[in-house]
Amino acid sequence: MTLPRGLLGAGLVFWGWQSGQLLVGIALALLVEAPRWTTVRFELRGTDFARISDLTALVFLALAAALAATRGMSEGVLGTMQWLPVVLAPQEHRASIWLPWREAAEKCFSWSNRDAILLLGERGGI
Repeated sequence: MTLPRGLLGAGLVFWGWQSGQLLVGIALALLVEAPRWTTVRFELRGTDFARISDLTALVFLALAAALAATRGMSEGVLGTMQWLPVVLAPQEHRASIWLPWREAAEKCFSWSNRDAILLLGERGGI
């Protein structure tokens, strides 16, 4: 399943508008939608995706800690959630595909997600 052209970009622009970060939202939308209009492609292996996943998790944790330290816990949590699309957007959303649950579990980067998919699949929840 593929998203309709511009849907993910429109969502990022909407996020930017709602969060007061319109220029960041537009820049992310252009970055995410660019592969549909260009022929430039990057050849990424599974280890590359795992590194990107680890990096985005570290950036998210650093962002959460910095916002909690500077704004207090409640505003830090809300600020972290506000910036979540920026931290996770390009890699997490562009690398998603629909698969049967067993194949999805084999391709998961996160062991906790893999275990959750296997548990739900075995229980008939997927």
